[in-house]
Amino acid sequence: MPRQSKLRKKDGHWFSQAGNRQGAYFGRIDQVSYTEAKRNFSKYLATLSHQTRQSRLPTLSVAEVCDVHLAFIERNRSAALYRQRKSLLNQLCNHCVGDWNQQRLPGKGELVGKLRGTVLARGHVDQYLDHRRSMPSRQTGKPLGDKARRAVVIAIKACWNWAANTADDGGGGLLPEDHRPLAKLPRGYIQPKDLSEADLPTDEEIEIIHRWSAVDLSKVREASGRWRVRTPDEYYANPEWRVFADLMQVYDATGARTGELCAVLVRDVMVRTRQLCLGRHKRSQTLSNPTVRNIQLDTEIIKILTRNAHGKQTDDPLFTRLDGRAWTQEDVNRRLRVVKAAAAEHNQVVRDRITPYSFRDLYISELLMIGTPPFQVAKMAGTSLREIERTYGHFFNRDLAAAQEKLARTRKQHRHRGQCSKLPRELPTASF
Repeated sequence: MPRQSKLRKKDGHWFSQAGNRQGAYFGRIDQVSYTEAKRNFSKYLATLSHQTRQSRLPTLSVAEVCDVHLAFIERNRSAALYRQRKSLLNQLCNHCVGDWNQQRLPGKGELVGKLRGTVLARGHVDQYLDHRRSMPSRQTGKPLGDKARRAVVIAIKACWNWAANTADDGGGGLLPEDHRPLAKLPRGYIQPKDLSEADLPTDEEIEIIHRWSAVDLSKVREASGRWRVRTPDEYYANPEWRVFADLMQVYDATGARTGELCAVLVRDVMVRTRQLCLGRHKRSQTLSNPTVRNIQLDTEIIKILTRNAHGKQTDDPLFTRLDGRAWTQEDVNRRLRVVKAAAAEHNQVVRDRITPYSFRDLYISELLMIGTPPFQVAKMAGTSLREIERTYGHFFNRDLAAAQEKLARTRKQHRHRGQCSKLPRELPTASF
């Protein structure tokens, strides 16, 4: 067992031979305290540990790189992202390398996870993606689609970029900094969804959701230990579901994304200007110069937000559960499924396709249908004009309809004036 590195005194200096036979000095004893010398000594040991790890990096396998990356995601990111990355990276590691593009890839016949991290090349990933496109998935029974392929590419590139970045850049330092074989691997194109009026929630479905959002149909346990069904006057006794009902009202009124409202803090509500400030909206993560998104609010929504902010600190989440935690996107989607199931038991059906994000689709679509300029809708919705035109373009057809009607009217008048004088008074008799 190697000896433990120690800091000691030598010739009036703090001294240690850790990592170097000639030794390293950490200041004079009469000028530097032991605490400060110990702190500098710890930094020195960390540097030695990093250098030792760097010398062993090329021997790490693909599976080991993925494991360290997943451990980082589990500590610093959401549980949902960790589960997704774990599934996608495990599938890559369990894939057997084959030929691709009539070329023999390094490690043919072996699992990708057993290859050395520095051996993985773009060809391995392309061959894996082609294999997934031709083979049905075990979970869904369908081959890899455009959306799933994009998720796979993002997960693999994120892992390898993180592994090649140094710790100072927020990476893991698991691979040489210049080892980026997947830099030019395209993420792929996703065909925009074909959103139609049938996909939007109807007025009746919206009313059902608002009516049942605050209802609690769970059983109540009596003092005797037996469970009983709630009475109608006990349906609204759970304050957590009242907060969820407020969330549904705000989704309907603002068109915010599901996760954006969950991340709102008390200080984001500006009552005087009647605005909701979204500093952590989705576009803030993709814009080169992130900006704050402000949503204009009406009186009813201001009252809802003020009620939820009552008694909280400025940095507290605005919409919270009973234990004080903020609502998450998964919590909202799960609760809405329970609400729809409870309403369906009373013959008030909301389609399965209706989600909290459906309120956003309806918000954008109705803004376009009443004639709001597309650039203004894009600003209000916190998205790009290109996305508005690509996904919701068929909803702002008021000007097109007016132009088509004007063309038909002009043609009718022109043809009526020009052709009536040239027609014979009597039609010719047909001869067969």
